[in-house]
Amino acid sequence: MTHATPSALKSLSILENLDNILAIELLAAAQAYDLQPTVRESAQRTTVLRREIRAHIPIYTDDRPIADDIDSMRRFMRLGPATGLSKRQVS
Repeated sequence: MTHATPSALKSLSILENLDNILAIELLAAAQAYDLQPTVRESAQRTTVLRREIRAHIPIYTDDRPIADDIDSMRRFMRLGPATGLSKRQVS
């Protein structure tokens, strides 16, 4: 095995971790906006993104594992809202 193979495998592992981190960050940002006591002005694209996220992943209101939400967010990040996926396909 050359040095390139372990490096490539490590790079894939790092990218998978980054995918998880970004999914969690997007979920946390959407949740933060949803929990604000007053509606604050946000950038148009931020508002659109939050609405798209919430169309596929409900607000976190109960004590439940969020692993499924993270997986759904990762799929949403890969496929995007423009694919016309239903909630059933993304969730």
